[in-house]
Amino acid sequence: NYWWAVDSGADGVREASFFLHTQLRAQEFGLPTQGPTGPTIRQTADLLMGMVDQLAISKDQAYAEPFIVGLAMWALIEYYTATGDPRAPVAVKTLADYLWPWWSSQYQEFPYDTIEQSVPTNTHLELLNMLIAPGYAWLWAYTGDSTYLNEGDAIFQGGVLGAEAGQTFLGKQFSQMFRWTFNYVLWRTHPEVVRPNPNDPPWTPTAISNVVPSIYTSSATIAWQTNNPADSSVEFDSATLFYSNITPLDSAPVLQHAVTMPNLQPGATIFFQVQSRDSK
Repeated sequence: NYWWAVDSGADGVREASFFLHTQLRAQEFGLPTQGPTGPTIRQTADLLMGMVDQLAISKDQAYAEPFIVGLAMWALIEYYTATGDPRAPVAVKTLADYLWPWWSSQYQEFPYDTIEQSVPTNTHLELLNMLIAPGYAWLWAYTGDSTYLNEGDAIFQGGVLGAEAGQTFLGKQFSQMFRWTFNYVLWRTHPEVVRPNPNDPPWTPTAISNVVPSIYTSSATIAWQTNNPADSSVEFDSATLFYSNITPLDSAPVLQHAVTMPNLQPGATIFFQVQSRDSK
C-alpha cells in the first residue's frame, strides 16, 4: 500500500530506508519487489533521496536523528551497489557532511536528535555510532578523501568503547551494534572492494547546473550543464511524485546537455528531472 503517501516527508527516512533494503533483498532472491500499487525500487530510492534533500539541503525538516541518517546511508549504499545510480554516492556524501557537525568529541557520540544541537548530554548513545560509522568508511573508500576516514574512525572508536563500557545488550542493541559493523572493517581495510583503483585522484561528484527548458507546442527541450563528462536523459510526467516516462539515453559523455521530451499534450503541466551519469 502507499505508506509513502503518509511518510513522504523527511520524518519517513527510517521507513523508506528499510523498505528500499527489503526491495533489494527481494530482488536478490528473485522475489517480487513491489505490490500491485506499490513503488518500484527506483521510485523508493527517488523518495529517499528527496528526503535527503529535505534534511540536508533545503533543510525543511526541523530536526534529524543521526542514527536514522545512518540507516539512510546504509540503504543508499546498498542501492548504489545494486544499480550504479550515480545520485546515490552524492546523497551519501551529503548526509555525511550534514551529520558531522553534530559529533561530540568529548562524549564520542552524536546526540539522539539534532534538537539537542551542540549541547552534549552524555546519555551513552555510543552504540548508535555503529549504525553511522560504516557510511563514512564506504565514502572514504569510494572518494579517496581521508576526511571521511578520520571521521569514520572517530565514530567507530566511540562505538567500540561504548560497548566495552559494559552496557546491557538486548536484541535491539545487538542489532544496532552489528547490523553492518563488519562492513566498516571491510571497507576500512580493503577500499578496493568499493573503489577498484584506489590510487586514482579523489572523486568529484558530478553536479548538474543551469537547467533551462525551452517550451514548444507539443514538446520541450531541456538544456543543462555538468562539471564532469556525463550521459543525458530526462524523466518526466504530469505528476510530481513519480516519473513514468524517460527519454532514450544519450550515452555520449558531454558537459553541455540537451534532451527533447516529445509528444506532449499542448497546455499540459509537465514535471521533469534531468539525469547525467559519469563514467564512475
